[in-house]
Amino acid sequence: MAEQHLGLPFDIHGGGADLKFPHHENEIAQSCAAHNLKSEDFARYWVHNGFVTVNGEKMSKSLGNFLLAHDLLKDWPGEVIRLTLLSAHYRQPLDWSEDKLRQSKKLLDKLYTRLAQMTEMEAPALDTPPEPVMNALCDDLNTPQVMAELNVMLKDDNSPQLKAELLSLRPVLGILNEDAAAWLKGTIVQDASAPDDAVIEGLLEERRAAKAAKDFARADAIRNELSSMGIAIEDTAQGTQWKRA
Repeated sequence: MAEQHLGLPFDIHGGGADLKFPHHENEIAQSCAAHNLKSEDFARYWVHNGFVTVNGEKMSKSLGNFLLAHDLLKDWPGEVIRLTLLSAHYRQPLDWSEDKLRQSKKLLDKLYTRLAQMTEMEAPALDTPPEPVMNALCDDLNTPQVMAELNVMLKDDNSPQLKAELLSLRPVLGILNEDAAAWLKGTIVQDASAPDDAVIEGLLEERRAAKAAKDFARADAIRNELSSMGIAIEDTAQGTQWKRA
């Protein structure tokens, strides 16, 4: 079947870590015997992934602790889910939790914030991500090291080069494909009970008027009200910026 539909040798043969023995060892023995092949002529690379666990237990239907992608997407942007899956090395177990999702969201927020700050900046197109990122990926898809390299990139000053490097991550990691302003305002996935943009802008306009009238107590009260609604604001030289926390 493998020879007929895929051809031999395989470039990559994968499966769960629990399939190494006996499933894959039997597959090698049977296929190589049938086709008079050496084991290395059957598959060039073997990729065995660790389990996704929940509270230390393997995620499975039998335990009833499994999660479905379309349910997760109701509450989290796809890029958050993707980055969470990449946060652990593919050969190692990943213990799924809300905390890990929040950590991934926080990192993406930082990356999108930097892109938003460089909206008007022209950037050259790069064929590949920065060398440290590529080196990590070429080292057996060392995605935890990639996460570390992303945090290193955030230490750099805003520049055309930094913007180009961030945008070069799109086709390789599948992140930063959303509009930065929309991401930071939380419109990619939004809770139905969350305040809409018009309500937020109305409160910000009221706060601007209060500050102009030197009614700082009212301005602070509006900031606190927005904070209680999950809205973080920042006063900048370009005006007040806001995002959903």
